[in-house]
Amino acid sequence: MIRIGKASSILDIENALTKLKSKESEERLQIPSNMRFGGAFGIPSALIQLVVAWARLQKMPTLQLHKGQLESLSGTPHGMVALYCSQSTIQPESSAPLPPKESLKYVAERVKAMQEGRYLDTTGGRGVVLCCFSGARNEYISPFYPYEDGDKVRSRSEFRSLTRNMLSKFAPEALHRFGEAEIDNLGFLLFELFSNTHDHARFDLNKNLLKPAVRGIIMTFIPDVYKKIDGDSGDFVGGDPSLGIYLNRELVRQPVINKNTETNKLSKAYLELSVFDTGLGLVRHWLAMNGRDENKGAMSYEEEFEVIKNCFEKRISTKDIHGSGHGLPSVLESLRHLRAYLRLRTGRLCLVQDFAVRQYSGFALKPWRDDKKILDNTEGAVYSIIVPLGGVR
Repeated sequence: MIRIGKASSILDIENALTKLKSKESEERLQIPSNMRFGGAFGIPSALIQLVVAWARLQKMPTLQLHKGQLESLSGTPHGMVALYCSQSTIQPESSAPLPPKESLKYVAERVKAMQEGRYLDTTGGRGVVLCCFSGARNEYISPFYPYEDGDKVRSRSEFRSLTRNMLSKFAPEALHRFGEAEIDNLGFLLFELFSNTHDHARFDLNKNLLKPAVRGIIMTFIPDVYKKIDGDSGDFVGGDPSLGIYLNRELVRQPVINKNTETNKLSKAYLELSVFDTGLGLVRHWLAMNGRDENKGAMSYEEEFEVIKNCFEKRISTKDIHGSGHGLPSVLESLRHLRAYLRLRTGRLCLVQDFAVRQYSGFALKPWRDDKKILDNTEGAVYSIIVPLGGVR
């Protein structure tokens, strides 16, 4: 059985992916509803990639629940995806698998909350998740799509309004702290990155609908990062040394204010944002577009890195009919304005970039760890981003 614990880090999830891909036998999956301290940075989206990889490798994906876990699991991004992907769900209090309709009913309630803009009900108030489940009746949820057929995504201005609306519901402190420029940049990030998932993550190389597959966003508000990194940086950093450097430097840069004031609390706060999909991933898609061999196993780290670099440096617009798409190069510029930190996991690479450094020169992604340059191939692409709410810009 593949078991993910409450205190799992990104490195633990990578090790679980390695174990999963080395097994020839069927493996049940067991995952927690809640992670310790809310999980390390990027954990929910990393778990989503793992869950879909697991489901695609199994003849009968079987999810093993903890006692009384069904409803609480549906209130987490990775739990929703696991219940969607599994064909058999086992409860410890019963030897018989749950009928699919029973295991999915709580997920259906979360999707209904997404459709109706009840963002606090998508995760029980801990943040917001908006997710499109491939092949589902309500795949093209209304926050992202103006029509049920999924012909096009909403415009950049509509994504900006969506960003403001979500923040007002689950993190009004963040909305108060951000200026109009920050809201605009956040809305642009959601628009551009999700538009890419719509254009490139729904179908395989033969234009067949990928299933199981998901795409969407996760937003959470972190009111006090000090509690997560003080004394044990592993709680939030999750084995990413560059993130530890970024957080400690940015926290030092915060203005010195009386600790008992509300403003001081906000100056230590962060917004975490993930845009995820489980499609082809940047490397396979780029190779297919350029008529190149998709056999990633034969590629070196340098070759795969160069493909990802090309995706960011070549100005390839998304297909938005409003003419607002600018491609991944403009995403980097928005991250710079937000003084953000980015982790990208796609293909066999996990790359990071600190956009708060004084000398910014565009694309400067690097391996998250020197000892983990090449990883097992994962599903799709996940952009995990952390944005500070205070300090000098």
